[in-house]
Amino acid sequence: MEQQPWCSHSMIEWRSRLRGCLVKSGKTRAQVCSEAGLNPAYLTQILEQKGATPRIDNLQKLAKVLNTTVTYLVDGVDMGPEATECLSLYASLSQERKGAALLMLRDMAARSHQ
Repeated sequence: MEQQPWCSHSMIEWRSRLRGCLVKSGKTRAQVCSEAGLNPAYLTQILEQKGATPRIDNLQKLAKVLNTTVTYLVDGVDMGPEATECLSLYASLSQERKGAALLMLRDMAARSHQ
């Protein structure tokens, strides 16, 4: 396991969130790894080995099996289906339209706080 750019000292809580999702799933570490196509000892390595962090692609696999998102595991932001849809739609826009969409969303957010 190598140090990943997404993991800083302030984001060490990812381990707690990952453990919580594991408990909530009711699955063993080995079951989750198997379903994610990872080595059976992978979760133990990243959760117990000091300084070990998962690669983003492996974190995506784990998130899918644990019915959560990488955003939640890394940042603690629990994005529901609507937010996920918005991001997907935004990603499909041209650069010009992305700028227009951001302006519109900023304006709508500002007006909702008035």
